[in-house]
Amino acid sequence: MAEEYEDQAVFAGVSHNDTVEDGMGYVEEFGVPYAMGHAPEVWAAYDDPVRPSTIVIDADGNIATIVTGPISNEGMKRILDQVT
Repeated sequence: MAEEYEDQAVFAGVSHNDTVEDGMGYVEEFGVPYAMGHAPEVWAAYDDPVRPSTIVIDADGNIATIVTGPISNEGMKRILDQVT
């Protein structure tokens, strides 16, 4: 999905509980095509107690939506098509 929307959106993954080493292993194992970081403070900044969560920020820097829990590719595409 990140490749499909690369001209319209920026994707980033943020780990909370994993170690940096575990996160790097995840990126390698699953071929994650976007930046990943270990930044528990991100969750606090968005007051987000549920993981996984998807936070979509629009081009103006405003939160367009927050999806708590897993999200399907179809659900993500619907959101991106509305926001981009």
